[in-house]
Amino acid sequence: MPTLAVAKEYLGQLLGRSYTDEQFDELCFQFGVELDGITSEREMYMREQGKTAGGGKAINADHLCDEVIYKIDTPANRYDLLSAEGMAIALKVFLGAMPLPAYKVHHAANPLYHMVVRKEVRQVRDYIVCAVLKNIHFTERSYNSFIDFQEKLHSGLARRRTLVSVGTHDLDKIANNHHFIYTAKPREKIQFVPLNQTRLLDCTGDGLAQYYAEERHISQFVPLVAPFPAYPVVLDSTGETVLSLPPIINSATSCISGNTKNIFIECTATDHYKAHVLVNQMVCAFSSLCEDPFTVEAVRVQYEEPAPDGTKECVCPDLSDREETISLAKVNQFIGVQIPSRDACEALLKKMMYLTNVHGAAAPADADAITVRVPAVRSDVLATPDVMEDVAIAYGYANIEYKECHTHGDVTQTPLNKVAQLLRQELASAGYVELLTFSLCSRDDAFAHLRRVDADTAVHIANPQTFEFQVCRPSLLPGMLKTTAANKAQPLPHRFFECADVVLLDNAVNFPAALEPTLAPHEAVYPSPGARNQRHVAALHCSSNSSSFECIHALTEYTLMKLSIPRVDSTKDSEPQYAYEFVASADGAFFPGRAVDVVLHVRRGTTVERIVIGQLGVIHPEVLKAYDISFPCSYMELNIQFACRPVAN
Repeated sequence: MPTLAVAKEYLGQLLGRSYTDEQFDELCFQFGVELDGITSEREMYMREQGKTAGGGKAINADHLCDEVIYKIDTPANRYDLLSAEGMAIALKVFLGAMPLPAYKVHHAANPLYHMVVRKEVRQVRDYIVCAVLKNIHFTERSYNSFIDFQEKLHSGLARRRTLVSVGTHDLDKIANNHHFIYTAKPREKIQFVPLNQTRLLDCTGDGLAQYYAEERHISQFVPLVAPFPAYPVVLDSTGETVLSLPPIINSATSCISGNTKNIFIECTATDHYKAHVLVNQMVCAFSSLCEDPFTVEAVRVQYEEPAPDGTKECVCPDLSDREETISLAKVNQFIGVQIPSRDACEALLKKMMYLTNVHGAAAPADADAITVRVPAVRSDVLATPDVMEDVAIAYGYANIEYKECHTHGDVTQTPLNKVAQLLRQELASAGYVELLTFSLCSRDDAFAHLRRVDADTAVHIANPQTFEFQVCRPSLLPGMLKTTAANKAQPLPHRFFECADVVLLDNAVNFPAALEPTLAPHEAVYPSPGARNQRHVAALHCSSNSSSFECIHALTEYTLMKLSIPRVDSTKDSEPQYAYEFVASADGAFFPGRAVDVVLHVRRGTTVERIVIGQLGVIHPEVLKAYDISFPCSYMELNIQFACRPVAN
């Protein structure tokens, strides 16, 4: 879940009152978010450095503050809660301390500001959405919050700038600041001084990539425009001064600061809807700081050629409400409560930032249907179930009486899920922390970075939207390594495990018939779609003083023992139906000579089939380097799909 880190004192200022930690924790629970932690800059720094509270003073921590910081976990789709200003507005409306803000777009009929989109930008980054915040009053805290909010939107809603990227400019630093141009220019014609730099950026050839080669934060976005011979640029009215090179960097010419009074917001995108959502979120959160609160200036965007979605012209931002209708009877049925009247339900909806009683006083008080208007800031509301969920939050989850659920049909746990759950308990008891990683990954993460080859293994996405999610993971290893890399600052050793599905092409190599003596009912009825899930369990051990191979070896044997699979015993004439042995492995992901395949012996009468069901070993140094991991790691992964099949005694 996304996390909002905000100073307790600043949040109290925005809310207009102070809370004790216990009171604010209770308020968060009532509002449907979670106060995940109470910390400070110094404490976070000491934790990152591997220090404990009693472990002495952190190095170079004198400049850090001991001010109390709240870390609040928010729902992934509530972008309006990712800034202190947006959170404060939502909480004040929830508490009844203020009405729902009435957002206004000035000069919507005849905008004072214009953006022309040239045809050259087609198929590069097609859309742009703009807005202007006038007479805004920043403090040091609110300015930092404004910058931080942009980065959070870039990471989440914008999918690391692949779908959307936003640039903010000091309007007063731009000559003839009522007209702008969005176009694409050849690389050799783009020269400007980027934000926070003093050197001139010349984009000729590979100039952009070379300029940011040592800047890890910016260099990761260069591939988004690198394939194009012309780069998208936002220009002033003369067409000569570069204001931004989306989605990479803004120009130093129009950089904003805490003293900025008028802000021009431009949001370029490959997804027009997401661009509107992002601009609306920024405007709704920070228009509260304007001299005329909750107002924004309109910008007319005109396309020389119709955009791919048919747009020729639009006035933005679009802060209009939309209507949803819910039934009071269905609300009571689905939530399991008895809200007595329409008025009572409307009162709950108002707490969650909905406009109610939209038909006026003439609407019958006992009507079952309730029509509400969803404000632009609530982009997370997609349909009536979302509205009913908010009614439940406002009513109070703690106030909903538990009722026994009556279901029809078999709801018992499947054998595979039962085996997986039992294994999770065993691995957790062994001291390993469970992970839940993405089921999609990039092709490089699945193969090249692991020194593996795709031999009719992976299921490829036909139209991937990002470089990160191109294939269904054929292994749990990429997610485990990414998590390890993301936790480098945490004290060692790291012990992680995951028990989840991988997705493989449906062929005899990936799904040997020997492991499937019977078919599940749904497999017998429906034909294969060409790909199938396979349940795996994996574990990784990372330590600073050894490869930890013996630890992961012991865990593998322990796991197989819990699955009631014995090791092959050459002293006996006959084997059980299932038995395993370790055989030297040639898997490129592991260090040569320090890896083995787990080979399962499956007995069928007098014949024995040998099938590889997993690997364990020391991760190859080149693999660790690809994921920027500095310490040796050992890893094991097993296919446990067969464990729920009938086994002979």
